[in-house]
Formats: sequence, C-alpha cells, structure tokens
Amino acid sequence: KPLRPMVDGQVAVVSFQNPAGGDPLIVNQKIWPKLPHITLTSPPLTCVVKDKPYKVSIRIEDASGTLLQSIDTTMTSSEDQTMLPDRPLVIGPKYELNPDLAGHPDGKLPDTQKPDCSKAT
Repeated sequence: KPLRPMVDGQVAVVSFQNPAGGDPLIVNQKIWPKLPHITLTSPPLTCVVKDKPYKVSIRIEDASGTLLQSIDTTMTSSEDQTMLPDRPLVIGPKYELNPDLAGHPDGKLPDTQKPDCSKAT
C-alpha cells in the first residue's frame, strides 16, 4: 500500500545487482498514480545462480528527483541460468516454435556463445 497518494511525475528508480558482475543495472519506471501497483522488471540477465540472493534497491522520487521512499531488498532465483534454453522456445504473437531450435528440443544450440560469467557476483 502506498504511504501517501501518488501524483504525476513520480518515478521508481531501481538498481539491480548484475549477476554477471560489473555495474548495477538501473531502470527508471514511471509511476501511474491511478494504478494500484507497479511492476518493476529487470533488463535481461545472465549468469544467474539458483538460490543466490541478488540486491535490489528501489527509490521512489518525485518529479524534481527528491527521494520520497527507499526500499532495499533481495531477489532469489529458484532456477539456475544453465537450465534455460539458448534462445526463446517460442516466438511471435501466436507462440510458434522457434525455427532456430529445430532439431534441438532442449533449446540448447551446440555452437552458441555462452555468456562470460568469470566476474559473476
């Protein structure tokens, strides 16, 4: 529940710990005052490890950038990145099978470059 009514111009600035290492991933999400909640989504991630907590910091700011509220939390993945397919299994608005994965029902392509996780945090 909001601590006070939301107004136009407010934004959520979210800092996601980068599982691959390096600088945090920053997302700015406009807050729509009439909606009962907001969904905060990270950019695509690599090197995610199962059961490892990753830091997430959320700042709610007004139109001038003044901090209204801050939240520090963690997110933990229930799955490891290695179990995911190399490409999406389905594509398009009709969820058609991805032709790039023809002959690879597990979604793993033999010659696909894997992400560099040597600096993973």
